[in-house]
Amino acid sequence: MVGMESTGHYWEIPARWLIGQVITVVQVNAAHTKRAKELEDNTPGKTEQKNPRIIAGLIRYGKYSSCMLPEGVNAELRELTKIR
Repeated sequence: MVGMESTGHYWEIPARWLIGQVITVVQVNAAHTKRAKELEDNTPGKTEQKNPRIIAGLIRYGKYSSCMLPEGVNAELRELTKIR
């Protein structure tokens, strides 16, 4: 299982590749990650060491949602909505 914080569009390409490799991909809410970081050490800063640890902890406790990537017409509609 791979967990990702789905902010922006950067997570979509690796998520699609992982799903194609039959690996479970889950999403962690960015607001939950921020609050968990503040609870852990009372600092809001993002570091390469802290973020993965926080995300893994949230996944361990079941604080994630399944990854839903649109395909076909739904993907096209989402993209057109972004452009508009």
